[in-house]
Amino acid sequence: MTSNKKEALKGFEIFKKKWSSKYPNVVKSWERELYKLLAFLKYPEPIQRVVYTTNLIERTIKEIRRRVKVIGALPSVKSVEKFVYLRVAMLNDRWSNRIVNGFLEAREEIREMFLGRYS
Repeated sequence: MTSNKKEALKGFEIFKKKWSSKYPNVVKSWERELYKLLAFLKYPEPIQRVVYTTNLIERTIKEIRRRVKVIGALPSVKSVEKFVYLRVAMLNDRWSNRIVNGFLEAREEIREMFLGRYS
């Protein structure tokens, strides 16, 4: 277990003590799914930020809203689906050539992780 994971578990215990009396269902839910919430800690430190961030999702939503604002209104649900699909496809093409910060430093470690998993 990495020191980051130990720190995260320690932080969760502090959180749990503070909030479990006020929000027991939330704390229980997080406790049940803690292994998922901390899954990004399995990856090398240089790319952990990229793995756990929601920036791409937020950027996609912002881009779709910006484009819809120009159009004004879409006539049907089908046209909304088509519009969103085309915008996401365009963004995916644009972002697929992007170099992810920290990936080059962690490339060999990631390769070893996945070779071990799939061999």
